[in-house]
Amino acid sequence: MTHGTLRVRDLIGPMVLAGFFVAAVLVVPPRGEFPINDEWDYFATVADLLHYGEIRLSDWPAMTLVAQILWGGLFAKLFGLSYMTVRLSVISLAFLGALALYGWARAIDRTRAESLFLGLLYATSPLVFSLSYSFMTDVPGASMMLVGLLVQAHCARRGGVPLHLLAGVVAGLGYLVRQTAALPALVLAASFLPALLRRQARAADFLALTAPLALTVVWHSFWLDQIHGRPYQAAVGRFQSFPPETVLVLLLLQLLVVGIYLAPLLLSLVGRRARAEVWRSNAPRLIVAAVLLGVLVVTRLLDVGLPAPYTQYVNDFYLGFETLGSTTLRAPPIQVGPLSVDVFSIGILTTIGLVSLSLGAGLLFVDLRSRWTCWRRGEGGRLPLSPGDQAGVCGLALMGLLLVQSYPFDRYLVPIIPVVAMFLLSLMPRGQGLLRLPLSWGLLAVFAAFSVAGTQDYFARGRVRWQAVDYLLQSGVKPEDISAGFEHAALYCFSPHYRGPVRVRPYLLDLPEAELRARLETENPSLVWMQPKEYEVRYDPVAGSAPLAVFPYRSWIRAGSVLVYRWPERARHN
Repeated sequence: MTHGTLRVRDLIGPMVLAGFFVAAVLVVPPRGEFPINDEWDYFATVADLLHYGEIRLSDWPAMTLVAQILWGGLFAKLFGLSYMTVRLSVISLAFLGALALYGWARAIDRTRAESLFLGLLYATSPLVFSLSYSFMTDVPGASMMLVGLLVQAHCARRGGVPLHLLAGVVAGLGYLVRQTAALPALVLAASFLPALLRRQARAADFLALTAPLALTVVWHSFWLDQIHGRPYQAAVGRFQSFPPETVLVLLLLQLLVVGIYLAPLLLSLVGRRARAEVWRSNAPRLIVAAVLLGVLVVTRLLDVGLPAPYTQYVNDFYLGFETLGSTTLRAPPIQVGPLSVDVFSIGILTTIGLVSLSLGAGLLFVDLRSRWTCWRRGEGGRLPLSPGDQAGVCGLALMGLLLVQSYPFDRYLVPIIPVVAMFLLSLMPRGQGLLRLPLSWGLLAVFAAFSVAGTQDYFARGRVRWQAVDYLLQSGVKPEDISAGFEHAALYCFSPHYRGPVRVRPYLLDLPEAELRARLETENPSLVWMQPKEYEVRYDPVAGSAPLAVFPYRSWIRAGSVLVYRWPERARHN
């Protein structure tokens, strides 16, 4: 086999990943001059950057980082400012993350097929794919984390100050996108300390890794506090302590959701090859069965309806964007005796999540048993951590952060999915062809179809919903009188205090306490957007009431209407 043939084979995986993203953009163009989530504010910051030549953060989001604004500003400078342009900037970073996963798997000597599978698992995940069509920082932050883990995998393989310096620079850049993107460097640095004491690592490598990140954090803090000014929302508490039973329920539900997204990888552990290579004794099989039954028993004892709390993440084609309650968008339930069963979320997804989670627990048990045997023999552990263990610790830390969030949004799972997949792949036996099974690749294809179809469905629906809002605005209706599920763009960005020709320090910080409270009561979306409004935009018809206007929409998977109602009794009296 020639060297040229090997090089062509090495390009097949990246070319397949590139082909997927190009095909997705062509089939579902990210067109639509409307926000999907909080990026309405990030988009305005990019606009200010192009217009005034400086970054102007607002009081609305807690996000105070700048790298994504600069990245989106570069695309807007080259191709013109539009929501489509900044979405393409995020899609390009999603592709970068998929490439990083492929490269990471190759760096730890996994096969090309396994590496491609890992990259596609990230690219086709419904949560990751849908959020890559927004200008939110979740996917860029996760992708920068994956790039950091890729560089650190080469650090473990070859070492040296230049590679550790590159890892530190990537961590610094990732921090400026989303703070959690610097987590891999922190994990590696922490594992360096015992190795330094044992003289198993060099101080120069440690300094090269940590110095760029430390300088970035110091510079950003100085810029934010002394030059720009810290936005009001950045000081609002985001963490909350919960009772132990609440934490347990939240953990189980989040693990089930992660299990669903990792199912294509973990279902490769079902079959004859897996029984020969992984489930060699009865103990792992008992762990799988115990976890499967244990989750059901615990949720029953805690009186938790197993699927209900997480249907908001995975039900039908819900992508984490909708803020309008709707029965029209839900799949029709099936009557089973006296029960009404949502087959999609309860039957299929719960089964997939439970089986996947159980298989992952069994695989982890096999690995822990092997490590325990090594410790008993006095072989100890490897420091600094191996690439797989670095990913595993990152996943554990991110899950811990999620459990203390006041609002554990589904998008916080975006970085957890790939790093846990990396850790689990590193535990699987090498050279056994587990990921060549049709079941795994078939489920991956199903996920890709759900991602593409669901995103196209949302864009078709969202575009028409904005037409309905624009119809009301053009009719002279004030934004604060409209309820359209847009907690942000339907109200707050129309505030006269939101953007101005002269940059000032974030205005809320300089207000007296009484005026601050009054301003928040009238402008804070978290308080205002859910209040009844005179004009309401809906998907579901209201029995006995005629809509003011009807805007039909059609996607690949369904057709419906966006309805505008007026409720005069809700009119504000100023």
